[in-house]
Amino acid sequence: MAAYLTNADIARHLDLPESTVRYYRDRFVAYLPMVGEGRNRRYQPEALEVFRVIAEILRNNGTATDVEAALSRMFPRNSDVPAESQQQDATTQQQSIFPAIEAFQALHVAVQEQ
Repeated sequence: MAAYLTNADIARHLDLPESTVRYYRDRFVAYLPMVGEGRNRRYQPEALEVFRVIAEILRNNGTATDVEAALSRMFPRNSDVPAESQQQDATTQQQSIFPAIEAFQALHVAVQEQ
C-alpha cells in the first residue's frame, strides 16, 4: 500500500464509487487522518479503516448518528477540525431546503384555491 491514499485508492480498496468516498469524507472529516487540501488531499493509511467502518455501518442501515457514535469510540478526532463544523454543515443543508418547501406549499395553496 502506498504511503498516502487518494479518493480513488480508497474507493478501489473498499469497492465503492468515488462519489461515495467523497460524501463520507465530507460528512465525517473530523475522523479522517489526511494531509493536503483540494486535489492534493491524501489520506494516511489508517484512514482506510475509518472509511471501512463508515461503509459497514451505513451498509447495515445505520444512520449518520450511529456512524458518529462508533467513530468517536474507535478513532481520535482531528484536532484541526472544529467539533461544531459538521453540525453547522448539516444545519446549513437543512435550512437551504426550507425556502423551496415554503414555495411549494404556497403553490399548492394557490392551485387549491383555483
